Amino acid sequence: MENHKQERRRAVRIKKSFFVQYSDNAASWDMGLVKDISEVGICMITGAMFAVNTQLSLRFKLPTNLREVMRISGRVVDSKKRSDKFSMESSISGCLTKIEFIDLNQKQEESIRIYLASSIFKDSSLCNEKAEKRGSRRINKRLTIQYENAPAYKWDISAVTSLSETGMCVATSESFLPDTILRFRLKLPSSPFQAIEIGGRVVSSQKNTFSKTKGTSYLTRIEIVNLHPEGKDLIIHYINWFFAKKLDKQKEGGVK
Repeated sequence: MENHKQERRRAVRIKKSFFVQYSDNAASWDMGLVKDISEVGICMITGAMFAVNTQLSLRFKLPTNLREVMRISGRVVDSKKRSDKFSMESSISGCLTKIEFIDLNQKQEESIRIYLASSIFKDSSLCNEKAEKRGSRRINKRLTIQYENAPAYKWDISAVTSLSETGMCVATSESFLPDTILRFRLKLPSSPFQAIEIGGRVVSSQKNTFSKTKGTSYLTRIEIVNLHPEGKDLIIHYINWFFAKKLDKQKEGGVK
């Protein structure tokens, strides 16, 4: 029991508000407001106080994946009335209820970890806020990539400086006009034996004034326009893997 309490204390917890539906009988659902979330549970505002060990069914969508409805069981570990000062922070009146997740499956664990990592690193240039608003998460990570300008049929080796499931920024040795179509071959650290074939359209190509390498280089922004579903899954898996690794490092570093 003591080890379990220590595990809960070590879990990275972030203060984020989003709505959640909850039920203690599966016949009717009430609306609550999440105040913070971790890998092991949530703290939320509920309309009523619950006895410790009451089991609740939860339904909510994480901001990082609004297409997926999380359906999770939880156990009440604490429930108490909020102070008047705290109650003024929200139009939802009631109690502050702490929930421990029960029997999360692997996909649910991964979804929560991705959300936690995305939130933690949002302000540290590990993900791009504009990309997040467009519906994709962009990470700033250098990766080796091959690219080819179709008419020339000559493959060059360069580096990706940022990547999302819908686009990337590539350091190129020449400038390309907007709408130029390029072909790419990319291998990811999470799946190093699988080369991903990508078709991309140039959005912009500007001189890289921060380059430390000899010669002129350009930062070329690419919109992905041709990608096999399996390739897209590999990119999404890599982004998830990247965030999970960063989250693990934060936890090892003693994040509270």
